[in-house]
Amino acid sequence: MTEPKRTQREDMEELVQVLREWQDLEDSGIRTLCKLRSQTKNRLLRQVMSIIMHDSSQHRRVQAILLDGLTKEAFSLTPEEVGEIWTGIEEHEKLERASIAKAHAARKSTRDPIVRFFLSYLLADEEKHHRMLEGLEDIKRDLYPYGW
Repeated sequence: MTEPKRTQREDMEELVQVLREWQDLEDSGIRTLCKLRSQTKNRLLRQVMSIIMHDSSQHRRVQAILLDGLTKEAFSLTPEEVGEIWTGIEEHEKLERASIAKAHAARKSTRDPIVRFFLSYLLADEEKHHRMLEGLEDIKRDLYPYGW
């Protein structure tokens, strides 16, 4: 026998629950990292803990945006709103590509494992920004599938 088909509302309620639980995990992670950071005077270790704490805080903010969009006010985006800033987004994408190239070059130019560690982090972040902007382009295409 097959399971009964879930409703869209049931799917959304499950997603909301998962996001709330995930926020709790981010909060726990931030508290743990804060405690760990206070237990060391090592600049490298403290910086790594701070970076991860900041990223976890950003994750929590994005989760809050998703929760608000699912439970309070639905997301909206018009082709006009995207069009107003699209040229600037394209310009920024050029900067991201240049930053990725610089990060690759910097990483290639060192053998120091700590420097490579931080350069790898920066490279991954720049690549993430690039993927986010590509995602915006996909959204833009979906808003107006017949072209811009």
